[in-house]
Amino acid sequence: MNIYLIAIVVILGLVVLAAVEMSVYHRIVRRKVLKNFAQLSNGNYEHVISQMAPSFDHYFAGTHSLGGTRKRPETMRRWFERLY
Repeated sequence: MNIYLIAIVVILGLVVLAAVEMSVYHRIVRRKVLKNFAQLSNGNYEHVISQMAPSFDHYFAGTHSLGGTRKRPETMRRWFERLY
């Protein structure tokens, strides 16, 4: 078998493997996002807050009571309390 043909087969195999792994990753992320939105739809924002990092940036545009930036789960909790 030609060395170039072997190289092409190996590269195509790696591309397919990467695509399968991305598909698994996307399914996991999709499931988590859908679960979080379902929890939010039921008013259970504590579920979402429990999954947040200790520090993050959440920005909601506007000069109203929901507008502004939040950087910690505690401030996000207060934001959700205003929202609900």
